[in-house]
Amino acid sequence: MPPPGTPLNQQLDTAVARYRAGDLAQAEALCAQALAEQPNHARALHLAGVIAKQSGRMQAAVDFLARANQAEAHNPFILRDLAEAMRLAGQPEQALSLLEQAINRAPELPDLFSALGLTCEALGQIDAAIRAHNRVVELLPQHAGAQNILGSAYRKAGKLAEAKLHFEAALALDPRMADALYNLGNVALETGQYAAAIAAYSRYVEMDPNNAQGWNNLAAACLKNRAYARAIACFDTAARIQPTHPAALNLAVTLTHLGRHEEALAAFERCKEQQANNPNYWRYYAMALLYLPDTGAALRGVLLEIDQRFAAPVYAQATAPVTKPLAGRKLRIGYVSSDFREHPVARNLLPVLQQHDRTRFEIFLYANIGAMDAMSERLMAASDQFRLISQLSDDQAAAQMRADEIDVLVVLAWRFDANRPLIAAQRAAPVCVNFHDPGTTGMRGFDYVIADAVLAPKRGTQWFSERVARLPSYYLHQPLSDAPPVNPLPALKNGYLTFASFNNPAKLNAVVIALWSQLLTALPSARLILKYKELFADPYVREHVAAQFARHGITADRLTLDAADESAADHLARYHMVDISLDPFPFNGSTTSFESLWMGVPVLTLAGEPMVSRWGATILTRVGLTEWITDSESSFLQAAQTLAADLPRLATLRSSLRGQVEASSLCDAPRYTRHWERLLRCMSNGGNH
Repeated sequence: MPPPGTPLNQQLDTAVARYRAGDLAQAEALCAQALAEQPNHARALHLAGVIAKQSGRMQAAVDFLARANQAEAHNPFILRDLAEAMRLAGQPEQALSLLEQAINRAPELPDLFSALGLTCEALGQIDAAIRAHNRVVELLPQHAGAQNILGSAYRKAGKLAEAKLHFEAALALDPRMADALYNLGNVALETGQYAAAIAAYSRYVEMDPNNAQGWNNLAAACLKNRAYARAIACFDTAARIQPTHPAALNLAVTLTHLGRHEEALAAFERCKEQQANNPNYWRYYAMALLYLPDTGAALRGVLLEIDQRFAAPVYAQATAPVTKPLAGRKLRIGYVSSDFREHPVARNLLPVLQQHDRTRFEIFLYANIGAMDAMSERLMAASDQFRLISQLSDDQAAAQMRADEIDVLVVLAWRFDANRPLIAAQRAAPVCVNFHDPGTTGMRGFDYVIADAVLAPKRGTQWFSERVARLPSYYLHQPLSDAPPVNPLPALKNGYLTFASFNNPAKLNAVVIALWSQLLTALPSARLILKYKELFADPYVREHVAAQFARHGITADRLTLDAADESAADHLARYHMVDISLDPFPFNGSTTSFESLWMGVPVLTLAGEPMVSRWGATILTRVGLTEWITDSESSFLQAAQTLAADLPRLATLRSSLRGQVEASSLCDAPRYTRHWERLLRCMSNGGNH
């Protein structure tokens, strides 16, 4: 190697200066000149490799740095950069070996332990990564970046309390460290400390106001903290900064959930071009259209888009496993969902899992969830295998299902929450079933959709891409053991009738509000109570709903917007104020309708053609309340007035209704499960229903 001061080294000194100044092109050109003169010059090769790595050309970086290591084999800095390039090029095993060599030569060099920690993370060796990052902190106790990286490793390990301590330590050393603020916000959000998350993200976007992800996360924290107007504004800011960011879709979904349907549809249209290649865009659009009347054609188009745009390429590469003979073995059933936590889907599935005949069925649950809760633990106890798949891709999850030799894969509530319908396109099992979703998937990857004769009449005209497999009775719910007693009919004491709906405001579209307003106009003394968790506590939600009723002449004194984050028993006690529940449409209630009936309060429903608008009808049919099922707006109004006029009859029904529900198929888990098991065996054999 030429001694210092030679023209070649002076040229490389200039190259280093240009590199540090950010002029990578000039620095690279000077390195090329040096290597043309001396192809094995270690310093030139090293710098050329570092420049290639920073430019994202990882294979070129590996080539340059490997040659530099041959030219100067004892240089730990070259080993460090070669290992980093190999890790980034997808070769973490080789990187680990190089770093171990380098640490043997320079055991006090913090950069080597930092690189080692990142490499261990890439290999999934999170405990080893934490040890390496801890060593960096020991060597550099006043280095904010080291504290931040160690906190990130603890977060990946699920040790959020430790992660928080190190993010706070990083900020104590450098209060303007944006990455640490962002990470602190993430930990606060994940641990339910929403006010702290808002504080951290707010400071983060103050430092970097053009960071779309920061605004998006701030919006998410505001949603959790029930600051809906601010959440909408933050999502909108993120979408304006970066139209391709998922925040644009998050805005549309949030507007849908808050019942602001016109704004939601406009938001979906605005982000269509940028989000068209995002399968979640179409899945959530399919969800949003369920809440609105007369969207059948549009919904079918969206479903076909999902199948053709996203599922079709997967179909071309996937082959379903061959159905194996059942003789002498258990049928393996896989259930996949993001709702294996405290959620209506989990509550409805749990009694079935507990009643499954384990001598004939083996149950696998594939949970697309993060943290487990008490319901997750109960589901795990009621299954043979409980697998977390949130960190697996669709093809990896499908590979696990094939390895488990699943016979029938049941995908639950595919279009909602964080569910993953494209797993069905992978053909992970011989038979794939759509269950607990209020309609068809439109995907050829699903063989069956589960319904009953009310949800999907055999002579009905609604469209399904799947074969319809019918249970004798679709809906199942466990008896509500923590419910208070049924009270006397409130109207007898009040002197006026009280209607109520405790459904999600997303179901309160303009047509529903107009019809319910007509009912209140026809019964001038009647009142209406609306409640959904604590949502109406927020002025952004409350004022929007009140304004819609006001446009139809319904004054504030006739409308009660309740809001409370309360226990199940206290929530059910709210029905003590209610005489009749109103079922929204086209998206009917299910859990809310069951709870109302259990509390002695009948539900008036308007049944439409689609499955989503027949939920109320199937529940009421099982309890023998068919006179509470209407099929038009005029018949809804007539039935409401007729039924409301006979208070003694309402009072008698109220006193007997809980017993009727408990004695019905709605609460008969053993019988329901036997029917479901027969259907599973029939579907596994390709039978008709």
